[in-house]
Amino acid sequence: MRAISPSSAVSWGVALMRGVCQNPNYAMYILPLLVLASSVYAVVCIYSPLPFWDEWAYVTPQQHFEAWFAPHNEHRLIFPRLLFLLDMWLSAHGVLILVCILGVQLLHVALLIRVLRTEASAPSVVWLITVVGVLLLWVYQLGNFGWGFQLQFVGVYALASAAFTALLFARTTLALICAVLAAGTMANGVLVALLLPLLAWFIGLNRRAVMGWCVLAALLFTMFLWGYLQARNAVHTPDVPPRHVFEQLSLMAQYLGVYLGGPASVYRRFVSLGMAVGFASLGVVAVLLWDALKHRATYTRPQALLLTIVAFVLGTAMLTTLGRYD
Repeated sequence: MRAISPSSAVSWGVALMRGVCQNPNYAMYILPLLVLASSVYAVVCIYSPLPFWDEWAYVTPQQHFEAWFAPHNEHRLIFPRLLFLLDMWLSAHGVLILVCILGVQLLHVALLIRVLRTEASAPSVVWLITVVGVLLLWVYQLGNFGWGFQLQFVGVYALASAAFTALLFARTTLALICAVLAAGTMANGVLVALLLPLLAWFIGLNRRAVMGWCVLAALLFTMFLWGYLQARNAVHTPDVPPRHVFEQLSLMAQYLGVYLGGPASVYRRFVSLGMAVGFASLGVVAVLLWDALKHRATYTRPQALLLTIVAFVLGTAMLTTLGRYD
């Protein structure tokens, strides 16, 4: 293979800069690629074949089989375990899982761009690709990209977006499959089934369709709740004084704010800023949802998709906060 000479590299760099100067939109397309490249580079740098944290509980296929339907904390990892087992069978030492994580995230980016660009003007599409690509691929999510056991975290959000999109475009079977997969991926995946009836009502589907999605939501939620209570009853929970409850509520509110405004905290250096952004985002979401209820008929499908995804993120934040109650 012919080596690339320094002069050739410089020539390519000059040509690239000239193209960017002549058409600034090139830079907008290049930015997500640079962000993705930096994330991949970071994953390669921190990779280790050794199990990490929760992974030590499942270092053999037998351990996965025994815990297939058992709760891992509050979660049922029914479908992620299939990929964990495949990684073990191929002796990939976690590499397959990391590739799947980045692959799922790229598919998620492509899905959102494909749906949202249908009503965007040409200049807006450039910004859309840049914003969605950067936010979903930047190295802030290194904890998700670089740790194989985070496959379900990335997967449940992608499945949520896929389910909502499928319902919006009358792909009922696909929406049903994605909702079931989400419920078997993480605990917050059950929110997908709970939001589908609301989305069906919001976009004006008939009463029979809405009721059908309500039945699915009730079924999946009942299955989740039954398993959750079974696990909780197996563990003794001590009595908590009322004063302690109010103290915890204050801490939980702060946690919710930090959770929603996490990226603004800049790797936990400015936690108060992140909390403020989180609470501000709660206010913005409340206004958007109120407006959506008042002017439901004026909302387009991409707008309905974004609102439902926002509701899913907010519900996930609340469930995560409740999970931290001690």
